Amino acid sequence: MYPIFKAGYKILTEHKLIIEFRSGFVTMESLKAYRLQQANDKEFNPDFDILKELTEMDVDIVVSDLEPYANYVAQLRKSHEPNIKEACIVKTPHQIVYAHLLKKQMDKLSKQFNIYTDIKSAIGWLDKPITKEEVLAIVKELKKKPSFVWRE
Repeated sequence: MYPIFKAGYKILTEHKLIIEFRSGFVTMESLKAYRLQQANDKEFNPDFDILKELTEMDVDIVVSDLEPYANYVAQLRKSHEPNIKEACIVKTPHQIVYAHLLKKQMDKLSKQFNIYTDIKSAIGWLDKPITKEEVLAIVKELKKKPSFVWRE
């Protein structure tokens, strides 16, 4: 049995931004279920940029699953806005490798997807009027009350 995967997000309509936090052990099955829950949220807007805080996430995903996953996410988002950006905050070498492999798949789909090791740089690239402190406060809130919990 794997450890628990927890995730949550907050939609900031005024900034056209979704802030995500993920922690624990993620598998392809749990990640797809989380993304489906998010896409079915009536407040979810596929035209919003996403800032993903992934520094507490462990990944157990086979490289060959990344292309189908990228296509799955593209279908869920069905964005009409061609300039949607996704910024990932990572910390460990394993997270960096996973994010770069996923970036390669997103690049094939012409998605703007970048990887950062600090929140301030990600906010700068996303060009959003939000501070690092505001993002950290939201992430802290999401850690306390995740909207998605997966146990295998």
